[in-house]
Amino acid sequence: MKESNSKYLVKLKSQAGFSLIELFAVVAVIGIVATIAVIGVTRARTDTQFLNAARTLKSYIESGVSDAKRRHALGADRAKIEVLNTSSYRVTEDFNADGILEAQTVQLPSSASFVYAGSPPSVTIDLHGNVAEGQVLIALTGNGRTSQITVSSLGDAGMDENAPDMPAVTSTPTSVDIKTTVALPGSTPANLDPSPSPTPTPLPYCTGTQKPINDPCRCRTGQTIDSSGKCH
Repeated sequence: MKESNSKYLVKLKSQAGFSLIELFAVVAVIGIVATIAVIGVTRARTDTQFLNAARTLKSYIESGVSDAKRRHALGADRAKIEVLNTSSYRVTEDFNADGILEAQTVQLPSSASFVYAGSPPSVTIDLHGNVAEGQVLIALTGNGRTSQITVSSLGDAGMDENAPDMPAVTSTPTSVDIKTTVALPGSTPANLDPSPSPTPTPLPYCTGTQKPINDPCRCRTGQTIDSSGKCH
């Protein structure tokens, strides 16, 4: 009888569930996995917001080029994208295609901010798509990431490694209502400060007659002698 009771107790023991310590361990593992998953989802969401912010800014620049060309914009009518501070920028374009300029302020998400030295960058676009400021670099950063939008003086915009190969800009070119003398791409720029033409050396003027043959001025009085030695 005792033997059967001991076998029964062993059987009950083997059928018992997890101990309290084992349950705590399982709960802790689940909590760690859930925390890692939440962090991953949050990071993915902020990365997406950051990239969308950079792409939205690039699209506004591209639409500004199209808008300025369509309206033949000059002077105060030019399309413009202005960084206001580290967290916002203003876009001035004809959004409704009704010939009237509208200004919209765009706020960056909390996961992105502008980085610049000195004055905030801006892009002013005329009827040819040219940028009055020349080549412009606009950089955004956030969550350990950086994205750079490069706008050439001709209005071509690229982002990060997709940016076009931009030539070095040594002056402020382009907007036709700002600079009257414009060298078109591929042409020879105008010489705005030409060197004076060299003054030819005057021929020697003879003051005596019948000088020795080895004298540089052996002609009659009042004549000149050229480089070949002939009298005139």
